[in-house]
Amino acid sequence: MTRMSDVQEEKRELYETAGIDLASALLLLDTQVRLRIEQAIRQDARLTDLLLPALDGCNHVLEFLSQHRDIIASAWEQHQADGWRLTE
Repeated sequence: MTRMSDVQEEKRELYETAGIDLASALLLLDTQVRLRIEQAIRQDARLTDLLLPALDGCNHVLEFLSQHRDIIASAWEQHQADGWRLTE
């Protein structure tokens, strides 16, 4: 395999960084924010009206980020398959 040019490497790094950042954000939101909100609601039902909109918002953001993660992953796979050739 030939070495990637600097421009190709920069492009690959952009996709890699975006994918890692999205995966990290999803993990944080899912395991910390969403989980903590659900725990708070279970522990004190009086918080339901206050926290349910936040939980709905969190779930919406999780779906949104998941879609973008999937787009990045698909683009990453396509670029891997074509050797990160530049098409412009």
